[in-house]
Amino acid sequence: MVNLMHDIVHSQLATSICVCFIMGDPNHLDFNNIIAGSIPIVIAGLNNRTTIVEAFNLGCNSAIVTTNDAEQAIKNLLVATKKSTQRKNRNIVMITSTKEPSEILNLDELDNFANFVVGLISESEVKFWRQNFVGATRTEQRTPVLVDVWRNKGFVQGNNFFPEDWRNFRERNLRMATFNYPPYSIIDGNTFDGTEMKFALELAKKLNFTWELVTDSAQWGQIFENSTGDGILGNVASNKADFGFGALYLWYNEYQYLDFTIPYIRTGITCLAPRPARLSGLMVPALPFSSGVWALLVATLTAGCILAWFAAKLHNELRTSKFVECFLLVLGFMVMVPAPKLPPGYTRVCLNFFLLMGLLLATSYSSSLVSFMTVPRFDQPLDTPRQMAKRGFKWAASHDAWAFSLREASDDVFGKVYRLFTTMTEEQLQLAALKGHRVAFAVERLPSGQLAVNPLLAPAKDKLRLMREDLYWEMVVSVVEFM
Repeated sequence: MVNLMHDIVHSQLATSICVCFIMGDPNHLDFNNIIAGSIPIVIAGLNNRTTIVEAFNLGCNSAIVTTNDAEQAIKNLLVATKKSTQRKNRNIVMITSTKEPSEILNLDELDNFANFVVGLISESEVKFWRQNFVGATRTEQRTPVLVDVWRNKGFVQGNNFFPEDWRNFRERNLRMATFNYPPYSIIDGNTFDGTEMKFALELAKKLNFTWELVTDSAQWGQIFENSTGDGILGNVASNKADFGFGALYLWYNEYQYLDFTIPYIRTGITCLAPRPARLSGLMVPALPFSSGVWALLVATLTAGCILAWFAAKLHNELRTSKFVECFLLVLGFMVMVPAPKLPPGYTRVCLNFFLLMGLLLATSYSSSLVSFMTVPRFDQPLDTPRQMAKRGFKWAASHDAWAFSLREASDDVFGKVYRLFTTMTEEQLQLAALKGHRVAFAVERLPSGQLAVNPLLAPAKDKLRLMREDLYWEMVVSVVEFM
């Protein structure tokens, strides 16, 4: 067994970052004779999934498994692989005493392992088998292929266990999960078009595989904790589809159940918001000055009244000492009412100051009022995420996936924007747009600057306007099952 292990490590796994030995009783092996180089090794218990996960998390991209119960060992490997935080295409060699390779290679769990070789021990040799993997039928794909034979002097043919040459799938059927979402994926009867759909169809030609679509009404769908679900995400996670595409982003929660391809498209999410409403004519007299200026005017008027009243009391320079009459006198100066005969002394200076200030205010106010009455005024438009958060402006779409990228947002603004998101049915979206409800509608800004707009919003296009800034931007990927 030591010689066999030594030959496997140094002829098949020599380039490994780390090799994990998974066995029931590792004490009977001399690992110093097996590892005669600088390859790190980790030893894990055969039935202890925790130690296997720990080994995989250390970076081991190869494993040698010795067992008499191949089916249970493969299940343990699958669970450990899915719990591991290290995403690697691991090379796995299993050594067992099973007589027929088909007993192992026909297990459904092996669909999750691309590089798996099983060695069957006999009296004088060990034969190593792997799945054919390619081919049009399930039977052809799972047909055992003899890779090499090991005898005491080493491997007979010296073949590579893991050639990783998947350039020809020989018409193997792959299931593609998507839905009709222009311009990424367009499904219209027997017509298949769209940016990502063309990628997939071209890939099928390049790698020589056939395909079938997996679709349902859940659109992007969701993934449950037991790795089941619906839509693109759920169908791929539960192995109902081999890969999925359709404006999928780098979502953290889904990454725990799926593997992502490299990003290939940048996209942005923005909103079509209701056009600003025209302000009521009742508000026009208050528009020339801001709220701060109005507050300052009220404070100035109050201070002037108090000052005039004190002057009247102390110096008896006014004809009246009543506070109300003092208020009306100062207010009259501020609105350019002709002044009565002013008394001499300090009160005259004070009142002349208010008279001059009133002249300036009246001139400024009247000129500004003319412009407001000439040019229509509208409410503030919705242009930025910060404005959306500050005003509590809700935004909506037909699926939660539009807001998935903001779930882990730590910024206060984007955290509130996420909480303002709501889902609506297609009919509710159209009705809200036509009736001008206070809600914005999520749309996708494509790399060319064009928009992917829900066709149901088209009848309300005259009532909507585009936000100037994106809520966020993302990178588009395809997904495959976590392997």
